[in-house]
Order: sequence, then C-alpha cells, then structure tokens
Amino acid sequence: MARSRKVDTDSALHAAGLAFMECGYSGMSTRDLEDRSGITRFTLQTKYGGKKALFLMTLDRYLDALLPWIDASIVGGGLAGIADFFRRRADDDRMPEQGRFGCLLVNALTEFGATDPDVNTRASRYFAALRAAFTSALSQARAVGHLDASVDIELEAERLLSNILGLNVFIRTSGRNSAGAAIADGIAVSVERLIVAPH
Repeated sequence: MARSRKVDTDSALHAAGLAFMECGYSGMSTRDLEDRSGITRFTLQTKYGGKKALFLMTLDRYLDALLPWIDASIVGGGLAGIADFFRRRADDDRMPEQGRFGCLLVNALTEFGATDPDVNTRASRYFAALRAAFTSALSQARAVGHLDASVDIELEAERLLSNILGLNVFIRTSGRNSAGAAIADGIAVSVERLIVAPH
C-alpha cells in the first residue's frame, strides 16, 4: 500500500533545506529526500517540479531568512559589529546546530561551481548582500571617525566577503561551528585593528 503523507510546504522546504545542507544536492537521493522531508516522489514532481526545482526553492527560502539576519548583525554595528559577526559564526552557543554543515549557498557553489545559472543568480544575490552590509558598516565607521581614511572600503568589503566564504567552507569540512573559532577570531582581530583610537 502506498504511503500517503501530507506535509505543509513550509515544513517540507525547511526539512529539505536541512537535508540538502547536510548532504549536498548530488548526495541527496530522491528516496532520502522523501524520508527526510516527507515529500513523496509524486508530490516532488507534481507540486515542486522535481528535485532541482525544490533545491532552488530551498536556496531562496534560505536566503530570505539569512539576508535580513546578515543586515541585522552587521549594518549599524560598525567595525565592532563586523568583528562580532565573524566570532558569532564560529560560536556553538550562538549559532544553530545545523550551521556545522556550513552555508547552504556556499555549499551549492562548491558543488555546482560556475556551471549552473540558477545557482549563480542566487550566489550573486548573496554576494551583493554581504558586500552591501560590509560596505555600510565600514562607511559608518569612517563617518564617525573610527576607520582610517587610508582604508579602501570596497577592497576591505571584498576581503571580508572572501573571509566569510572561506570560514563557512572550513566549518563544513570540520563538522563543528567552533572548529572555525581561531580563524574567526583572527579575522575579527584584523577588523578591530582598523579602529582608529580617539584623539
């Protein structure tokens, strides 16, 4: 007798996103996806448009939740906010447990490379949001006299972007948020060194 399970869309996308984060797109079979998300193979095709379409939906859902968190964590916090953002990323007590699997978007990029336009579109959205958040915090720091005029804000934002990408990859390969604590602290210290002492 065939199974008949009804799972609401939000719960299904959440479970599928966690499964993809842990196992990757290629590592997640349709059967495993069904077991972990409750989405039957029939529903996967008829409601979600197949595995790839579901994966892209989970990426969109992930970004919709992540990008406001990035803004709230970085924008307005100046250099101290940026430093704390990195330390928090590698803190088991302040990050969700599933963070040990890295970042769903970064994982997708490492799996698909530059070959998939759908993933690349979402990556562009992610990169633009991070650049904007870092640029905003750096600009605010300069406006209040905390960032030396010799610091190239665009170049520094790009460095920070590459740092968070690398940190996420390191955490994924290690399997623990706190495995990246020393790296995160090193990045945070480099940011704190940019703070201009008041005269």
